[in-house]
Amino acid sequence: MTIRNQVNMAYVAGLPPQCQGVFQWNVLPQGERQLVSNRTLSQWLDLMNLLESFGYTKYMLGEVAWFMWEPYLVLVTYSNQGVTQIPNATQPQLGQAGQFALPNAFEPGVNIAAYPTTPQPGWITVPPMSQLNDPNANVSELIAQWFPPWAQSLPTRAAA
Repeated sequence: MTIRNQVNMAYVAGLPPQCQGVFQWNVLPQGERQLVSNRTLSQWLDLMNLLESFGYTKYMLGEVAWFMWEPYLVLVTYSNQGVTQIPNATQPQLGQAGQFALPNAFEPGVNIAAYPTTPQPGWITVPPMSQLNDPNANVSELIAQWFPPWAQSLPTRAAA
C-alpha cells in the first residue's frame, strides 16, 4: 500500500464516525484504495453543512471538508511550506482577511497577521510529512502517532 493511501486511510479513521462517512473509497485492481466522491458538489455541500450543524467539521481539514482535497495532498502541501498547524474546517483559512498568512508570506499593511508561533485553539497539527520519505522511517508507526483512531465522545448538535 502506498504511503499516500496509508495517510488518507489513517486520517479518515481518526475522524468521528459521522465524518468518516463523508469519504468513499474505490478499490483499484492492484488492491490499492483511492479516495473518491460520488456526490455532486451540491450534495457534498449539503452534507458538510449538516455535519457542521452537529459540530463535526471542527475535526476536519478545511480543504478536505469544503474543497474535497485528499488529506495526503493537503498535509504534504502545507508541511512542505513549513506549516505546523492549520485552522479546522469551521475556522477562517490561512490567507483569508482577518486570519493568518502562511509562514514567510506575511505582507505588512494587509489585513492578515503573520503566521502564529504558538498553537491556536481548535487548529489541527500538520505533521512533518518529510519524515515519511526517510528510508529508515517506520511509516506505520508515524501514521498511527499522527492520526490515532477516533476515541473521543461525540459532540452534540450546535445550538441553532
